[in-house]
Amino acid sequence: MSPEEDFVSGPRIARKLDVDPATVRRWVREGAPHHVLGDKLIRFKFNELLAWRAMRKRKELLTK
Repeated sequence: MSPEEDFVSGPRIARKLDVDPATVRRWVREGAPHHVLGDKLIRFKFNELLAWRAMRKRKELLTK
């Protein structure tokens, strides 16, 4: 598998996680790990995003 195959688009991430694509865009603004290819193409590594979400959930639980 080449490194390019590891990259997943925002809409595909949204489908896999059953969230709205706008949610994925908001996550990027909130600091979600992503990779910019070329000038504007944003892609994600699924495992990186899952780890980021898990870390956010842990922080959220600790602050409640």
